[in-house]
Amino acid sequence: MADQLYHSASPLATSTTQTLLSVQREFNPLNFQDVPLQLRYGHLCGYAAGYYSYMWCQALSSMIWNKCFRDDPLCRRSGDLLRKHVLAHGNARHPWAMVEDLLGYRPTMDEVVEGAIGRWDVPAARSSAADE
Repeated sequence: MADQLYHSASPLATSTTQTLLSVQREFNPLNFQDVPLQLRYGHLCGYAAGYYSYMWCQALSSMIWNKCFRDDPLCRRSGDLLRKHVLAHGNARHPWAMVEDLLGYRPTMDEVVEGAIGRWDVPAARSSAADE
């Protein structure tokens, strides 16, 4: 909440410390300390954009789950394909190349968004490597 207020389009009505104090009083069960949290909390600087990479990964993993494992979570063939196309490479290959190999195509941005909000529909999706 503090990050959202600090970076909103509207100017703050009070100092950053007063803003943080009001957010902490409303949302945090711990008492406000004398040293303002925003002066010693590293996540307020440089973390926000990185947070959204978790959502990106969740969307892609949702697509992989729904395409390869939803109907049979213990499917040996799908597990072997996941290992071959993704897990075996660690970070030695570009992530998009691994996802594309596993799914059999490169997902569009619209498909990734649908995966992020949980509305990625398997019957409407394109065929995957697991279908070959």
